[in-house]
Amino acid sequence: NPVPDPKMAAQGRLNYDFPQFFKETGHFFTQPLRWTGSDWLAAGAVTAAAAIAFAFETAPPDSSAFKTRQYYSSIPITIGRMYGEFYTIPIAFVGYSIAYFISGDAKFRKIGYEIGQTGIYAGLTVLALKSIVGRARPIAFEGTNNKFYPFTNPLNPKNHDAFPSGHTTAAFALTSVLSKNADLPWWGHVLLYIPATMTGISRIYQGNHWLSDVVFGAGLGYFVGNWVYDEHERAEAKLNEKSLIEIKSLYPFTISIALN
Repeated sequence: NPVPDPKMAAQGRLNYDFPQFFKETGHFFTQPLRWTGSDWLAAGAVTAAAAIAFAFETAPPDSSAFKTRQYYSSIPITIGRMYGEFYTIPIAFVGYSIAYFISGDAKFRKIGYEIGQTGIYAGLTVLALKSIVGRARPIAFEGTNNKFYPFTNPLNPKNHDAFPSGHTTAAFALTSVLSKNADLPWWGHVLLYIPATMTGISRIYQGNHWLSDVVFGAGLGYFVGNWVYDEHERAEAKLNEKSLIEIKSLYPFTISIALN
């Protein structure tokens, strides 16, 4: 197990380093083996929501139907797309890392670490699902929403990589980390999710994804981000529960036990 350095341990903090990342990566990808009833219920709820969305999807009339839409390149749609792009999470990671090196505030280190970690876990999960499911995108224009090409080549998907929405997954993963670490009223947390919601809307509006792709991606990103945050909270709680024994003097001999 990684041993926290004295400065971090004194704050009840983990190291947030590579050894910790590798250990937690094993925990993440084997976690379904340890799921409880509530975990299976949450997974079932996301899957059910995606299935309901699937039932309401309709195929576009033709392949050019999306680019002729009035707001295809509008500012809200463009911002929503950009928030879920591959570069957004790395930019956020670098930003918090710089903030940590400048200020020395361990909170920035933790948030930056969780953003990078969540991005990697969500990205790998999305790539695996896209390849396995091989769902045709709306812009592939195959006349229906139920065209699947399992085990599609991820390097050359030919628009057969719709499920789940990677942009939406990344957007909700990033937002969930920011939200969990923010001390805000409930409406502040709601506001934080507006850009991520716009990401999902933009992916549907521009014809890159079906509604069910976005619904499942949103749930996946949300739960990955929350898992990373909760994993660290549990580990930090264990550190804080440890008793600290200190010998104050040799004579008279006294021992103090500090319980957090």
